[in-house]
Amino acid sequence: MWRSPRHTTFRLESGPALSELTLLQDLFIPEEMTAALVQLAQAIATFNSQIELARDWIAADPIMTLVVERKLEIGYQAVMGAPPDTVADMTPAQFNDIIGASKMDPNEILWAIHLFNILLAAHIILIGDSAGAGIHGKLFAVESIVAREGW
Repeated sequence: MWRSPRHTTFRLESGPALSELTLLQDLFIPEEMTAALVQLAQAIATFNSQIELARDWIAADPIMTLVVERKLEIGYQAVMGAPPDTVADMTPAQFNDIIGASKMDPNEILWAIHLFNILLAAHIILIGDSAGAGIHGKLFAVESIVAREGW
């Protein structure tokens, strides 16, 4: 599953425009917008760190990655018919059913659960929704300021 390009989670680029605001910012950008942009950049950096953590976890043990991936394919077929696009498309109950159907040993189960939790945090908590503290909420705050200022 994790080797498939369809399941790749890419880093989000925030660029220097969000993180290197200069002294001229006070002339052109309201303080509220500066704070909102910085918070958005920090949220993106946190998401990127979480994705790197998942990649490092996978790269640290390529044999375990392949073994778990093959066994998870068996579990996906038994429970869902096909792998989901992201872990956000699975409920924890479905994941537990998949683990049960995959015939993994205890170490493989712990490895898979740890990776699932890393990716779940990235997709559910760190991206979040427009009312939350994640990227989506920070972007919504920036868009609200832009709309209010009439830019």
